[in-house]
Amino acid sequence: MKSRYSLTRECIVCNKILYYSCRESYNIADKNNGLCKSCAVFNRNLKQNNLEVLLNESLTSYYWVGFILADGHIGNNRRLQITLALKDIEHLKKFSEYVSCKMYIKTQCSVSPMHGKAVERLSNKFDINSNKTIHPPKIEIFENLNRDQLLALFAGFIDGDGCIQNLHKRKDFQLVIKCHKSWLPILNYFGNSIFLKKYDAKINASGYAVLMIGDSQILKDFKKQILLLNLPLLERKWSIIDFNFISRCEEAINRKKHFLKLVEDNKTLKEIAIDMKLSIETIRYFNRKKNILKMLKFEQLCPPFQPDKVWITADI
Repeated sequence: MKSRYSLTRECIVCNKILYYSCRESYNIADKNNGLCKSCAVFNRNLKQNNLEVLLNESLTSYYWVGFILADGHIGNNRRLQITLALKDIEHLKKFSEYVSCKMYIKTQCSVSPMHGKAVERLSNKFDINSNKTIHPPKIEIFENLNRDQLLALFAGFIDGDGCIQNLHKRKDFQLVIKCHKSWLPILNYFGNSIFLKKYDAKINASGYAVLMIGDSQILKDFKKQILLLNLPLLERKWSIIDFNFISRCEEAINRKKHFLKLVEDNKTLKEIAIDMKLSIETIRYFNRKKNILKMLKFEQLCPPFQPDKVWITADI
């Protein structure tokens, strides 16, 4: 039986054989370098978005990957979806402009670009599972990043799944990240690799993995590092970390340093009291503790020979 598809040509992209039953449709396709259906869909998606930019190794791309790990979803149809509340519409607009995709606005704002090959490469590179809530990426994914890449990714993760908030009726602030318990090893890696001292995540009473950093000075130092990377941060979260705020703990540490400096300068107790604007009785109390303070200072300077921490000091 003779086939009705008597005319053939090759797709100029994948070289697939295309069949035509009509001379007119063949001529139009040949004139316009017509593609096969799969290549045409890929080309159309490429015009609608540019998800391949997320693979370009820039710190901005690592930031958005961290955001996707926290707040995004990659389905089995290789479509990337992000949905946010309307209060964060400007932030999602930054992402839509970065990957050149359309943003939809109803009761929420969302993007859902589809670019099969780019999404597949992104999923493979960062081990992103369609059910990433329960199946997080392998820890090796984060261990292979340099510090700036890890900081950028973690900043995006905070903007997606983290909370920076003031303590109740206080100006002190803290960072809290709460995830499914399967993310515990990753939160531990973040807490132990990024900050000046180690922070371990814990499983709370509800069964969630929680990483909490409540040291204001460490959070201020962390924010300074993040700002140097020029990332598209979610302003409403990061503005809570106030560089001008001095916590009671920081004040105590600064007073201890200042007191030791005055002692080393051989100032009298009266001169120290005047300089620190404290009573002479308080300075005498500090003076009785100065040997302990010097011991603590020695321990910090000589960690290999650090004795057991049995000294107790009052906050100055």
